[in-house]
Amino acid sequence: MKKIYSLLFFLAIAGTALQAQQVWDNFEDIRKGTYGFISGTFIPYNGNPDQSGANTSLVAAAYTRNPAEAFDVIILDGLMADLSDYVSGAKQLSIDVWSPAAGKTVQITLENSTLAMPANFPTGRHSVYLATTTVANQWETLTFNFDNQPDPSVSSTSVDRIVLLFDPNTNNADTYYWDNLRAPELADDPCDGVAPDDMVLQDFECNQSTYFTFSHAGVNFRRVV
Repeated sequence: MKKIYSLLFFLAIAGTALQAQQVWDNFEDIRKGTYGFISGTFIPYNGNPDQSGANTSLVAAAYTRNPAEAFDVIILDGLMADLSDYVSGAKQLSIDVWSPAAGKTVQITLENSTLAMPANFPTGRHSVYLATTTVANQWETLTFNFDNQPDPSVSSTSVDRIVLLFDPNTNNADTYYWDNLRAPELADDPCDGVAPDDMVLQDFECNQSTYFTFSHAGVNFRRVV
């Protein structure tokens, strides 16, 4: 009986570890970090093209690649906690994706933004994680596997940039929808312990209970942490 309890305890701990990420953006009431450079066309508050399956929410992001950029990127900045468990596989990153085709690679590179520059690969690139789409025109949750460490000299506690790439090393203008980016925990989340205020619809900080669908002048959706 003790062995059974021990096994159940181990499975519970293992399951918790694999899911111990933080939602960085669900395009509704959660956004962590700050969006930086984006190669293609990014619509953060787009209608969900298919409210079924793995993602039934009303809103998702739409992203159209820039065909002139083989390594088209979406950058999201925020200092992360220790990444050692992501390199070992004890924890994993995940994202909900609606892809135009099966067999498309989705890549996440975690970087030190001070060291990593556009033309100095592999400097500053802490770790690379890969996933592959398995269906077309349907939502699925992709779980990323650790692939490699381009620059092993980067400390696991000095990473402050997520680089998201859809179909890297290709030149096309495909459109992807994505939602619920689950990535490493922030080292210092300013909204930890802040109780939501039901009277505040949007303060661009810790109360984000509404979303924007149209603006004549444009809205800056970046959030400073």
